[in-house]
Amino acid sequence: MIRRQLHIQLKELWNQIPLSHHQDFLKFPNKDVSVIRQLGGFDFAVLVCEQLKLYAEIDVVLLRPGPLGGLITKGGDIDNRLKTLFDALRYPKELQELAKGFAPSEDEKPFFCLLEDDQLITKVSVSVDRLLTPAGSGDVHLLLHVKVRGSDVIWGNMSLTS
Repeated sequence: MIRRQLHIQLKELWNQIPLSHHQDFLKFPNKDVSVIRQLGGFDFAVLVCEQLKLYAEIDVVLLRPGPLGGLITKGGDIDNRLKTLFDALRYPKELQELAKGFAPSEDEKPFFCLLEDDQLITKVSVSVDRLLTPAGSGDVHLLLHVKVRGSDVIWGNMSLTS
């Protein structure tokens, strides 16, 4: 599941500066700022959210086996692939978006997500290249570069924007 793979990386990001200086955002409820969104037994920790007045610009590099080209016809068209990615980057807003029986493990409390809502993505760039390591025919590797920007400067987001 894509969301779980992203959680592992975002959890590590929250242990590094500048996010490590904002661990109080992970408390719920918090009288000042909380990035926790609760749903179906999960406490989702979202980084890019309205409360922090943040938005994201995302550069995607899609690596897949085989010759260049064919992105539109092989394995689904690009807009469906991007929709799947964007859905995995945000926290689910309805229980139906979680796989049946999907429950947080101890290591997923909180469960880290990048976005509160995919409408907070303001720019997307997509590049496609070949995956040169031996892989199954359906394997795809993604490299994501996310720039977090502020729509307004507030005390809570000053160290988080680029």
